[in-house]
Amino acid sequence: MKISHLNSLTHSQTPEELQAINIQIEACLSSVIEEQSKTFDHAHFKVLVDQRAKLVDKLLKVLRPAKLQAFAEEEVKVNQYLTDLTIELRKEAKLALTGLKKSSQAIKQYRQV
Repeated sequence: MKISHLNSLTHSQTPEELQAINIQIEACLSSVIEEQSKTFDHAHFKVLVDQRAKLVDKLLKVLRPAKLQAFAEEEVKVNQYLTDLTIELRKEAKLALTGLKKSSQAIKQYRQV
C-alpha cells in the first residue's frame, strides 16, 4: 500500500470514547498497511469508520469553543488520512476483482478449447 502511515488516529485532543474506536480501526488496518495480509474485512472497516464519523460529528456539536478548534484541526488531518487510505483500498479491491474476472474468462476459454 502506498499511503503514508499516520502514526495514530488518536491525537492530543482525542476523547476516550473516540480513542476506543481508533484502536479498533488501527487494529483492522495494521496487517493491510504493513502488507502482511491480502485479506481485509471491508465491511467491518466501514462499520468502524461510520461509527467514528458519527462520534466526531457529535463531538463537534458538544465541545466547548476553546477545545473545538484544536480538535477540528487535528481531525482534518486524520480524516484526510482515512479518506486517502479508503481510496487506495478501493483501488486495490478493484484491481483484485479485475484480475479475478480475467482469470475466470481465461479458464472459460481454456475449457472451450
